[in-house]
Amino acid sequence: MIGASGGVSGVLGAYLLLYPRAEISMMVPVFIIVRIVRLPAWIVLASWFLFQLFYSAVPGEATANIAFRAHVGGFIAGMLLAPLLVPKLRGWPWRYRSGHGPGAGS
Repeated sequence: MIGASGGVSGVLGAYLLLYPRAEISMMVPVFIIVRIVRLPAWIVLASWFLFQLFYSAVPGEATANIAFRAHVGGFIAGMLLAPLLVPKLRGWPWRYRSGHGPGAGS
């Protein structure tokens, strides 16, 4: 079982694969001032993954390591499964906006 955090990690992995150049806004504290910085998704998500991978290997409490390993596993699973979903996702938001599909009032 992966759990909710592993599932969210899978979404992050798929997002990295599908939209690597998208920009992500982040709040970065600089001393007592907080700045908003826009970074490419591949930098933010690859950094997050590397931190999870590092903390999963650090000796410590077993339950914490299991959580970090679930994040790593979910992220990798999301990257592996994303290509299988891409053909089904092509045009998805536009299909519903154009009045076709579920919820399109008939």
